[in-house]
Amino acid sequence: MTEQSPIIHRLPWDTSEAHQAVEYPLPCARMPKEITAALHPWTRAFVGQKESSAANSLKSRWQAIEHRGLRSLADHLLTYSPRSILVYGGRGWLMINDPKKTEWSRVGDRWLIAPPPDAAILQDQIQSFGLERITLLREFALHFIGLREDIPEMAGSFPTPDRWQQFGGPGYDYIKGSCATYRDWHEAIVFYEARNGDHLLLRQSGSLGWWDHELNAVRGLVNSFEEFPDYYSHAIRHRFPFDSCGMAESM
Repeated sequence: MTEQSPIIHRLPWDTSEAHQAVEYPLPCARMPKEITAALHPWTRAFVGQKESSAANSLKSRWQAIEHRGLRSLADHLLTYSPRSILVYGGRGWLMINDPKKTEWSRVGDRWLIAPPPDAAILQDQIQSFGLERITLLREFALHFIGLREDIPEMAGSFPTPDRWQQFGGPGYDYIKGSCATYRDWHEAIVFYEARNGDHLLLRQSGSLGWWDHELNAVRGLVNSFEEFPDYYSHAIRHRFPFDSCGMAESM
């Protein structure tokens, strides 16, 4: 079987080489050694694997999950087939594709799986942002944080713990005087960045809400983080971008 050539993904607004993501189809025989060496060990382990072996490796990462919502999400993602490693900005993701699709046409045809976060950094960030009471957060993060619905810079992802920031932190000054519920949510972290500009916010209580960037208002989503994995797993099966516009369809 002929080894597939790397696939270049260019951003619509910036086609320069500096802002392109490169996809290396498994077993990644054409991935340069220096790029392979720079990958996170979890992602690097897929280099040299065929798709069937990669599927077993991904399954083993999630085999111990027992929580119903997390299990539902893992089982849904396991219906996809590992096809390649996508590299951008020094980071790598395992790309899994819908086995019934030959090319990408809409959100949900493929997913980008990030390596597990550093456990020490995760714990430090949980404590720093006062999220210790959310008992399921650590398990969710270890398995699914960094998950992307599209290539980097296109949004639609869960920021990794090292990139967590508060809704009331730097860069959000412009909404302080105009968002009616800002005081209720300013200590929440930005847990998900939607491709349309909306942000999913996570409060210390475990409740989540969507900041609608067009309305400049926050609407509650779920009252407990325990509810979120099952909600998210159900929502993404509709194959629409995950954002506040899809709240009604996912309820």
